[in-house]
Amino acid sequence: MAGVEPPPRQLGRAVAGVVAILVLALALPLQYAWFVPADLLSRYPQASDAVNHLCGIAGCRGWSLPDRRELIRMASRGVRVHPKYGGAL
Repeated sequence: MAGVEPPPRQLGRAVAGVVAILVLALALPLQYAWFVPADLLSRYPQASDAVNHLCGIAGCRGWSLPDRRELIRMASRGVRVHPKYGGAL
């Protein structure tokens, strides 16, 4: 169609969309830490300081993993060389 100009770009809407996407993307790990902190700490124990720090700011209780070494049982004491791969146990 000749003579029809496209609408001008709306930079403000594009910037607002990018900001919204970034805020939502950053909110996902925070929601995970808020709702299932025990799972987060069991998968990533090095995150305990950060989770406890964020809990201090947000007012939630701090989390730590329980020491439950009594639940670990040794299934077998035999250590053998792997039959297919050299240098592997």
